[in-house]
Amino acid sequence: MGTEGTEGTTAVEPRAVGTPPVEWEAPQDDVGRLFQETLERHSGRRGRSLRTLRLGAILLAVLVCLVAALGVGAWPGLWSHVHVDTGRSAVGQIPAGSVNRGAVPASPGRAPGVEAPGPVASPAVPPHPAISLPAGVTPAAGPSSTPPPVGGPATATPTATPLPPVTWAHREWAGPGAGCCYQQGGSWTNGSRGGEPNFGGPIRWTTSSSAWADWSLGNPSGGLRWDQVRVYVWIPNTMAGAWVRYTVTATQGSAKQQYTFDVPQQELQGPYLLGIFSAGTPTQRTGSIWVHMTYLRPYTGPAADGTCVGGTTCTAMAAAQVQFQWS
Repeated sequence: MGTEGTEGTTAVEPRAVGTPPVEWEAPQDDVGRLFQETLERHSGRRGRSLRTLRLGAILLAVLVCLVAALGVGAWPGLWSHVHVDTGRSAVGQIPAGSVNRGAVPASPGRAPGVEAPGPVASPAVPPHPAISLPAGVTPAAGPSSTPPPVGGPATATPTATPLPPVTWAHREWAGPGAGCCYQQGGSWTNGSRGGEPNFGGPIRWTTSSSAWADWSLGNPSGGLRWDQVRVYVWIPNTMAGAWVRYTVTATQGSAKQQYTFDVPQQELQGPYLLGIFSAGTPTQRTGSIWVHMTYLRPYTGPAADGTCVGGTTCTAMAAAQVQFQWS
C-alpha cells in the first residue's frame, strides 16, 4: 500500500526488501520558476541602486564643500558692500528742511565670528548734497557735544540783579534865584515875579533874537537811576510869549545825545515837561544834562492877548527855572 504526500514532496515507491531507496526530485512548476527568477533579478537591481546612491551622496558632499569654501572667501566683501550701501541709503533719505548730522562709518564691518583677512579700504562715499532751507526757517539746534559734568554739585545760573525802582525822589532847581547852574547871553531884563514857586520867583525876559539861556544838572549828591532823569522847564505867566527852542544835551561817559523842542510860551504857563533823559547807569552817574534856550520867532496865534504888541503879536521870551528829577 503506498503513501501519498502533499504536492512538491518526495514519493516513495514500494520496493523489494533489501533494495536501496531511490529519491526523486520534486517537479518544478511554472509558478516556482517565475518566483525564483524574479527574486534573482530584484537582488541585482538593488545592488546597482545602492551603488548609485553612494556615488550621488559623494558628489553632493563635494559640491556642498565647494560652495561653503567660496562663501567664506567672498563673505567680507559682500558684508562691506551691504554695509556701505545701507549708509548711502540713510543719506539719501534726509527729509526736506532738516540737517543731517550723522556720519557714514569709516570702516566696513564683518560677520560675527569671521576673522577679517586684513585691512579693507573704505569705498569712496560722495559728499552729502547741499540742503536749502525755506526762507525764514532756522535749523533746529542739535544736541550739545559737551558732556555733562561728572560728580560735584551743579552750578547754579546767576540771576540778574533787580534794578532799583524809579521814584523821582531827588530833585534840583537851576536858574534865576536858585543860586546854581544858570547862565545867559545877550540882552536881558530882570523880572521880580512869574517864576517858581507859584509864579512868585524871579525871571529874566528879552525881545532880542540873539539872546540865549543855559541850565545844567550841576553836581547833586545821592540817589540812583541816573539812566532816567526827568526835566521840567518853568514858563512864567508874564513876559513869556514868543516861540522858543529848547535844546537838551545828555551825556553818558563819552556818548552824547541831543534833542530839540519848539515851544510857544504864550500858550503855556508853569512847569512844562520836556522829557526823560539819561546821565549814567541805574546805579552811577557818568554824564550830565544841559538845557539851552534860544529865540525862534514872535507868536501870532489865538492865545495872543493885551500883553502882546497890539494884542496880536507876542515878541518877548522869558527864562525862569528848570527842575531835574531822579530816583
